[in-house]
Amino acid sequence: DELIYIHVRLLFGKPLVRLYRPTLGTFPHTRAMADRPEVKGDDMSLTSDNINTTASDILQEGPGPYLTAVQVVPIFWGSAWADSSNPDPTWLDVTSAITNLLAGPYMDGLNQYGGIQPGSVKIASGTRYPDSEPPNSFTDDTIHLFLDLLFIVGLLPDPSTGQFLYVVFMPPGVSYYLGDGGDHSYFQLNGVTAYCAFIGHGDLDGITTTFSHELAEACSDPNAASGISIAGSEIADFCGSYTAKLNGVAVQGYWSLNDRAC
Repeated sequence: DELIYIHVRLLFGKPLVRLYRPTLGTFPHTRAMADRPEVKGDDMSLTSDNINTTASDILQEGPGPYLTAVQVVPIFWGSAWADSSNPDPTWLDVTSAITNLLAGPYMDGLNQYGGIQPGSVKIASGTRYPDSEPPNSFTDDTIHLFLDLLFIVGLLPDPSTGQFLYVVFMPPGVSYYLGDGGDHSYFQLNGVTAYCAFIGHGDLDGITTTFSHELAEACSDPNAASGISIAGSEIADFCGSYTAKLNGVAVQGYWSLNDRAC
């Protein structure tokens, strides 16, 4: 109980600490994340050359669910995003780029996996949250707790009302405890699964490339290991070295079973 109290205070300060009483005994929302390794394309022992002949055997299609009509809710955490002209890129630059990505041809190839369609961006009251700063060496639980509190104070749409993917864009100067530039995960909010991701800071191309990676995986395998996987990895992990620009937006490739290629 004391650990939860301290964690909330570090994230949000005194006013919101009162939402959690140490006498409760348990945290009001349970959280879960699959224990899976993140395998990068450059680290795969398989290559696109030798996977071509065996892709139908290697691809594993789980029961899902899939995010077939994803609505991305961007959340820009930290005071660095408070100014519409800073940092570089600004939150407006990022929002414009991911909107183009979601509506463009990047999503077309995902249709082969569960019928995934082009997505959209949903701006929420919590899209910019400059009132607290994320800690350095943050974890997935840090992201989950932050989103929990935004739900509590009504700044994000309820996950039961749509296929939402809550994406937290981090400010400059903080990093994930494992060093990854992005990750997607999920947690339970009042019995409903909330899907989320974080994207580390960088230039615009770096942000959108990482976002595209996590988007493709979150749509095709939101529960991490229950959807589409290739050789035990998710579809974007295998194609980490394949990048391009679509609709003027930098993206990373993902494995296409139809094309037998990234």
